[in-house]
Amino acid sequence: MTGYGTSEIQSTEWRCTVELRSVNQRFLDIRLKLPAGFQNREKEYRNKIKGFCRRGKVECSVKIEPLAGENGWVLDEDRLQEMNGLVRLIEDSSEHSLQVQFRDFMQLDVIKNQSPDLLPESCVELIDQCMVSALQEFKQMKSQEGEALCTDLNERMVSCSKMVDELEQEAQGQGKAHFEKLQQRACDLLDQVELQPEKLNQELALLCDRYDVSEELVRLKTHLAHLENLLKELEVGKKGEFMLQEILREVNTLSSKSNNALISRIAVDFKNELEKMREQLLNLE
Repeated sequence: MTGYGTSEIQSTEWRCTVELRSVNQRFLDIRLKLPAGFQNREKEYRNKIKGFCRRGKVECSVKIEPLAGENGWVLDEDRLQEMNGLVRLIEDSSEHSLQVQFRDFMQLDVIKNQSPDLLPESCVELIDQCMVSALQEFKQMKSQEGEALCTDLNERMVSCSKMVDELEQEAQGQGKAHFEKLQQRACDLLDQVELQPEKLNQELALLCDRYDVSEELVRLKTHLAHLENLLKELEVGKKGEFMLQEILREVNTLSSKSNNALISRIAVDFKNELEKMREQLLNLE
């Protein structure tokens, strides 16, 4: 499910920013980007995110930076003068010009990072507060999208229920109509052949039984009722996808058994609606 949440909190010395974003994916994939010194807390942050996500690709970025004071990058001017003197001495001795790059200043400690390698305990608390705030905003956005998707799915459920009623109404008397039609055709083709009526009717009844879709209609109603109950639960996605597969299987069976053009048309519309529902369920958790 698509979601986004961000939070920024600062103390007297530090500023923390947490950004969360997620896109649809079948399984849960959490990717964390943490500041140096916080890799040992990755499992803790993953567990917090898992409490708000069951599937999807989730990216979480945590940044912390000093506000002022001794923290940050500084230029060692005395070191810089020493380096300049050495560079000129080498150039005069070798009669070659040296190409000094920025990374050389870093390696020779001309530019230093005075931020501590291990951040103080106050930064841990700051990140925890920022993470909770970002997750709440993240959850709110996902909840709004989930409610909209469930509303759309419920409307499509009503449409599917109506189509089941149409199928049931159209299928009534279909077996009897096929029986009478086959009986008439058999009599027309075999009018010169003497047959036992009981044997003929038995064979015709077996043929007509293949057109009976009452079992499929019962299972369709059951599956739709089950799916409707699933939409009221917290976790819908994977269970809902399974139920849609079962519903589609029943519709395909019903369509193949029927020899009715109207039933075939309703089945096509039914499958089209199921495909739209499947796409929506892929966005739900």
